[in-house]
Amino acid sequence: MTNIPVQITGENASPYTTNLAAWTGNYQAPQSFYDQGTYKNDPDNWSNISGSSSTGSRWSNPSPGTSCGILVVDLKQIRAIQDISVFQMFAIGKTTHIALATHPDTSGTAPVAANASWVVILPKSSIGTGINNTSFISSPTNFTVNATTRYLKIMVYNDGTQGSQSAISLKGIKIFSGPYPPKATLNNITLNSLTDEKCFGATMNITTRDFLIESGGSARLAAGLNVFLQIGTKVDHGGYLHALIKTDGNYCQPAAMTSSAVNQNVENPESISSNLNSNKKILILPNPNQGKFTVLARGFSKITQTTIQIFTILGEKIAERLIPAESPTQIDITQHPAGVYVLILRSESFCSTVKVIKR
Repeated sequence: MTNIPVQITGENASPYTTNLAAWTGNYQAPQSFYDQGTYKNDPDNWSNISGSSSTGSRWSNPSPGTSCGILVVDLKQIRAIQDISVFQMFAIGKTTHIALATHPDTSGTAPVAANASWVVILPKSSIGTGINNTSFISSPTNFTVNATTRYLKIMVYNDGTQGSQSAISLKGIKIFSGPYPPKATLNNITLNSLTDEKCFGATMNITTRDFLIESGGSARLAAGLNVFLQIGTKVDHGGYLHALIKTDGNYCQPAAMTSSAVNQNVENPESISSNLNSNKKILILPNPNQGKFTVLARGFSKITQTTIQIFTILGEKIAERLIPAESPTQIDITQHPAGVYVLILRSESFCSTVKVIKR
């Protein structure tokens, strides 16, 4: 979600910097709303730019526990907010508590922090310690809220229980729209003729474990990056499974399930990232990877001319080649930097897109 900070202020707390257009250097307000590295869309990790864990927002803290650093954010349009990840800054003065509020105004003029119409959607809540992994921060504190707004007010506190009381420091906050979570794990689920057709959506990854579709049952798994079919995932004869990668956000829109019945027991799926359309399937093994991976196109005629193209997220094409159907093709992009790449597979009657993550 694109978040634009429009005000940084505080209650008995002064921001270290107030330049809302500064994206580099330590303690700049915009850095708390945009992960500028590999983990940009990852709800579980936040990139440390140039190895620095001090990028983010910071305020003075004259009255620990009651002084409050405030950021007002413009989401640019009315959005449904569902999942929130809050990341710690590993510097002096960790955030120990956070509160969130929304505003009824939807115009292009943002309300100020002191406006009386803000409505609290997350009361003052504790923030965990997090983990500094040098190149990224992990173990955020996660919250689930149900709110619709254009403007969000973020209030952060430091009562000193996690170290120094001298400042209030916020590494970053990631906000995800509902109704789909970033990641969905489907455990111990059985679908059959007595259950309705099910659709499961996630903005990033879907993982299945002990996921059984019996005769008469059907399911659609739609994710923004990957569908991982792990041990215990099985589709019986007469059951239907349609797993696909969606890039338009409409994960559970109605779609015809035209694939024939399959009888499949996935035994070694740890590294499978699949994108299925009818009986055609693309496997990326492994995904994520270190730059070397295998592409396998299944369900295509051996005489079909099939091409793959690989692009950066900025649209630059870095590779293109013909691949044989039903035979594995080795791809090497180790010479390119870590990040998210888009692989497009095309044939005469088929086109599909898969995101490839290089660590």
